[in-house]
Amino acid sequence: MIEPLMAAEAALPAHVVDVDGAKHEGQYISHDESLAYSFGPVSQSGVVRMTVGTSIRPFAVNVDARESAIKPVSREALSQVMGAGVRIEDMQEGVPPRHVSLATAELAPYALLGVIALMLAEILLSAWLGARRQPTRVARVR
Repeated sequence: MIEPLMAAEAALPAHVVDVDGAKHEGQYISHDESLAYSFGPVSQSGVVRMTVGTSIRPFAVNVDARESAIKPVSREALSQVMGAGVRIEDMQEGVPPRHVSLATAELAPYALLGVIALMLAEILLSAWLGARRQPTRVARVR
């Protein structure tokens, strides 16, 4: 079992709890030009929990391939299995085309332009008001 990690996670303590609840230490390795944590091999099927720092990552290991053999079924067969009270909707036909409104549009470019305009106005005002000031006179004390 090899799990990719972020570089900051290299300093964190890590361990793996196997299917039986036993705690095992793995090792940090270089994998695909990045940091990874390696443990194994795992002989039993079930859930293995890897802990890195305070983060717990569960993994299903040695899963029976028949559990993921999902086959399409006809509407009639699904209706027979589910019963008469189930209505089947075809989402491909009923979905209207997506229109982006102003409320959902990305506002970051407009906010950035506003900040730039504000900064330019500040520069121009400081130059204009700064040029109008008279230098203060310093009195000499004898």
